[in-house]
Amino acid sequence: MPTFAEEVFGPLFMMSAFDQLDDAIAAANSTRYGLAAYVFTNHLDAALRASEQLDFGMIGVNDWAPQSTEGPFAGRKDSGIGHECGREGLYDNLETKLIAFGNVR
Repeated sequence: MPTFAEEVFGPLFMMSAFDQLDDAIAAANSTRYGLAAYVFTNHLDAALRASEQLDFGMIGVNDWAPQSTEGPFAGRKDSGIGHECGREGLYDNLETKLIAFGNVR
């Protein structure tokens, strides 16, 4: 289905059932986009494994809106580089500098 390979911004929910978790992770990661992924399960081990292996900036586990002001809002792959919000968003807008002093009076 073409919508599985596109980054859709709109009222569209695409869902597919899988017998093996590894197959679901591979199918999800096969897209060139990586803004958000969603896992719906009653099994904590499956939720942890999927959320660690999915290549997306935000993962919702039994949650359709994985975001918060305190946390980073970020995509991966063709869904963007960098972060908004959270500490990570602040760091993207700072220039880091090392200043070292030796034997100053």
